[in-house]
Amino acid sequence: MLVERLTTHGALTPATSGTGACLEIELPALPTAPAQARRIARQACLDWQIPHVIDDVCLVVSELVTNAVQHAQTPLVLAMEHEGSTLAVAVGDGQTRTPRFADLAPERAGGRGILLVSALGTDWGVVRTVLGKTVWVNLKVRS
Repeated sequence: MLVERLTTHGALTPATSGTGACLEIELPALPTAPAQARRIARQACLDWQIPHVIDDVCLVVSELVTNAVQHAQTPLVLAMEHEGSTLAVAVGDGQTRTPRFADLAPERAGGRGILLVSALGTDWGVVRTVLGKTVWVNLKVRS
């Protein structure tokens, strides 16, 4: 699974075995990257015949990519893998600083991205890599 490869290799690497479907794509650190990532995630869910999770997946992808664009400001990699009842999403960037829960004051406009990711996923984490970090989340896929 994607998280196992991240932990073992410390980077996003293509799957070499297993029956799951996966994708990996590099995106620029531009304001258009979150929309591009959502289109890619939507199409992957359709291709993998899991359309019922499109909304959650697109929200998670959008939050992770937006965080990478805003905070890392480096090219990033979006990876997704569907195997069995799990869909793993990971975004790697060139910044070593890890995301954290922000002040959730009602008047604050942002800072809830990781909270949303945490709420939608079954688990999530951060892996430091040679080039920066990768934030990953596993989502449950019901048939």
